[in-house]
Amino acid sequence: MYILPCRELENLMLDDEAIQKVINVERGRFGKDAVTVEEISSATRELAAELQQVVVLKQVMADLADPIRLVDHKMRGKLAKQSADKAALSAAVLPRVPTAEALEAKISSTWDEHDGEISSNWDADWKNLAPGAEILQGLWLKYLNRGYNKSKDGLALAEAMEVPPQALHELLDKFMQDNP
Repeated sequence: MYILPCRELENLMLDDEAIQKVINVERGRFGKDAVTVEEISSATRELAAELQQVVVLKQVMADLADPIRLVDHKMRGKLAKQSADKAALSAAVLPRVPTAEALEAKISSTWDEHDGEISSNWDADWKNLAPGAEILQGLWLKYLNRGYNKSKDGLALAEAMEVPPQALHELLDKFMQDNP
């Protein structure tokens, strides 16, 4: 298994110079002024900052996606051994249902945990934490008045990069070593 060090492949495409080149080629075809690397860098950072809370939200929701086990193997065996009736089953299961207060407390503590972790790492690691596809979408909308196309624009970005992202280079090297 090969795992990227970031949220998604598009995070590896957040190369300000490559983005500027691709955007300016299209802007030039429509007679629009070129944008600078600094403008791209600033807009990229602003878009990422706007998405910081979404990153927290998605992590909290992922934690909440864990199933609540109302009946486990041990309980099943115990109740079957007792030939439990409907009332006994209800009595065994109902205490496992979380209350609204317990769920709210879990959301609150999980939110605080993820928010603290993300906030403390954001300045150094925002390019890995923020949703890269949404940042690219925002840049394309801002500068080209259209959405980002992963296949067309992603290929153009890859071609515009001076060197491939180090993380991708390392993953491909490892893949090639593992699959001669």
